[in-house]
Amino acid sequence: MEIITLQAVPNQSLTLQLGNNSFDVLIQDVNGVMAVSISVNDIPLITGARAVNGFPIIPYTYLETNVGNFTFIGSNDSQEEYPYWIRFNTDLQFIYLSPADLAGLSFSEYLQGVLSVSGT
Repeated sequence: MEIITLQAVPNQSLTLQLGNNSFDVLIQDVNGVMAVSISVNDIPLITGARAVNGFPIIPYTYLETNVGNFTFIGSNDSQEEYPYWIRFNTDLQFIYLSPADLAGLSFSEYLQGVLSVSGT
């Protein structure tokens, strides 16, 4: 698991080298909802996915198998809210889960372990 640092700005793009993959991540404010687009090794994987606390950005297991997945995790008070850029790196973290992190577990099983350890 790796915490990805985001700026508290409404629209941003990141290029990340994680494991053997190069990720281009675009995070945008779309009418008060954060949307995420991800390309892996210059191949679009997901476009305009709505960000939801504790849910995978890449919605299909077969797409995350070799590349991992991302999610937003908020504090206890904000867990019910949708992620919003004002809270980036304060009470809201952007998390990358590697294929090794997810091996043998569903995303939700892994995330439950992360939440119980972190106390959120």
